[in-house]
Amino acid sequence: MPGDAPHGYGVLMDEDFNKLRMISKRLVNADFQQPWQWKVEIDGLPENLLNVRNGVSTFDLLAKDITYSPIEFETEAIKAGSVTLTFPSGTQPVIITMTMRDLEDERLKKWFKGWAKGEGKIPGVANPDGTFNLPFGHNGYLRELRRISLVDSEDIQKWMVFPQKLGEITESVESPGFLEFPISFIQFKSWS
Repeated sequence: MPGDAPHGYGVLMDEDFNKLRMISKRLVNADFQQPWQWKVEIDGLPENLLNVRNGVSTFDLLAKDITYSPIEFETEAIKAGSVTLTFPSGTQPVIITMTMRDLEDERLKKWFKGWAKGEGKIPGVANPDGTFNLPFGHNGYLRELRRISLVDSEDIQKWMVFPQKLGEITESVESPGFLEFPISFIQFKSWS
């Protein structure tokens, strides 16, 4: 400490150190949410993706991560002299993206493509003739997707969704590990 420091300088240092020590202690003892404490359920999954063993479905093993923005407002800006006022003008539907691993028989990719194109027994979004099916009803393509917290059983987010995108798939003879690719779903109606 410099010799010409103002009176009480050492007291301030002690208070700052004590405050930092208390913050550090609270950080160590805090129960922060972990990034793995979630699971996803989607209505209409075929048996080969459900296949529950010891409480864990095949789909749980394939879902690596999830990304979503639960609230997003559209805005409009109005200039008033040198000031800009911003007002909400609408809401955006939620886009849920998951990085997935697939099994050797490509069952996840086949299920997602089947839902998008209406292959097999799954009502699809689009038809080969360029038309789209209806979202609701017996042959509707909407499904409920649930993001469930593994810590708080009441923390369940639900969205009525349809497949939006089967993302880029990168295959390489030099990369070890599992084949991974993103899949995206979009909410049918915002704020539902």
